[in-house]
Amino acid sequence: MWDNRVVYKGREVAMKRFSELSFSYDEQEIRREAALMSILEHPNLATYIGACLQPGCMFILTELYPANLQTVVEDTSVSLPLPLMLRISLGIANGMKFLHSLGLIHRDLKRFVMVPFLLFLFRVIMT
Repeated sequence: MWDNRVVYKGREVAMKRFSELSFSYDEQEIRREAALMSILEHPNLATYIGACLQPGCMFILTELYPANLQTVVEDTSVSLPLPLMLRISLGIANGMKFLHSLGLIHRDLKRFVMVPFLLFLFRVIMT
């Protein structure tokens, strides 16, 4: 689970916390994810900051963005200009292209966020 606004070394960062109570908790998988994130560098991927990989206290830290796509899609009061929506779409596509070129799949990019966003983008373009 990603928590927002965790302060690390005086800076707000995003924290992905892993609970031992979670059905999907797998220490080896968490270690693999942290190791992989630590070597990936791309302008359209969140920057890896660090991790704690001690059993019982496992988390990954990345840069924090001011908003996430799900919040923007669900908040009907938010109106994004078309050029910004296109930049977001291209940024996501470029980040995914980079990951796929390495044979990786981004598991946190969810269908329930992307489909509404792309439909919203399509409606704006067509009007």
